[in-house]
Amino acid sequence: MIRAWLAAVLSGYLSLQATSLDSGFFYYRCGDYDKAQAIFTQAYASAPNAPKALLGYAYIQPDGKSAAAKFQRLIDHEKAGDSLKANASKRLGDYYAIRKDWHNALEYYSLATRYGVDQLLPQRIFAVRSKLVAQAPGVYTLQIGSFGSIDNARSLKNELFQTLDNVYIQKVEIKSKPYFRVRVGSFASEADAEAFAHEKLRSHTGKVVKK
Repeated sequence: MIRAWLAAVLSGYLSLQATSLDSGFFYYRCGDYDKAQAIFTQAYASAPNAPKALLGYAYIQPDGKSAAAKFQRLIDHEKAGDSLKANASKRLGDYYAIRKDWHNALEYYSLATRYGVDQLLPQRIFAVRSKLVAQAPGVYTLQIGSFGSIDNARSLKNELFQTLDNVYIQKVEIKSKPYFRVRVGSFASEADAEAFAHEKLRSHTGKVVKK
């Protein structure tokens, strides 16, 4: 009897929750973001993933541009809470990162940090900055170290990142063995790279190499 009663209560709860989510999606699709936000906020009390469901709905649509547009509208909406804006900004960053549009990805990841704290955002921002540096115009870069272990390379990278924002790791294979090179910057000439190393690198020695 007790199990049957619990099953009935749970079924009713899930049905009610599903109805709330459907209702929220309806208003969201109609562009009534105030109503949609109110419904999802109310659902949040019993299902913490509800606001994420709102964002996920747009993100998984086959039409990527439509999804991006909806995230942007949510970010721009005056009454959207910081939590929703943070998630929307992060999803837009993902959208552009997948498409290797690193400049826009960095813009939206950085925007997300203004609305909320996410422990993964610093990693994503660093990864995107590394892509931008690696692809930046310039023939030369400074190689600070080369390791057979990604953990050692990341340790040095994180140390350098305390004072520099143009650090990246480049993976190469030599005789089928992976190596992880920690590099800094992108320079037009060897002289520029050496000048940067003299000014910025205090406790490390950088070797000027071609990218």
